[in-house]
Amino acid sequence: AQVTVKVEGGRQLPFSKTTCRSDIENTFGAPGESDHDDDEIILTYTLPDLTMEFELHPRAETLRRWNLYPTSNA
Repeated sequence: AQVTVKVEGGRQLPFSKTTCRSDIENTFGAPGESDHDDDEIILTYTLPDLTMEFELHPRAETLRRWNLYPTSNA
């Protein structure tokens, strides 16, 4: 399965299990935060009202999960 996301500027990024780190960074730029361990890589992008976390497989650097949630104002 695949979902295509259209981002600001008209760029489109198809999300699937083959989406890789460079696809994400070429679309959204460098992450505000990143964490890398033996189990996963997490790229975090914090926008004014939304936080996106991309969880990647550590060796292949391909998409495992994409988390979207409102940015906390607390």
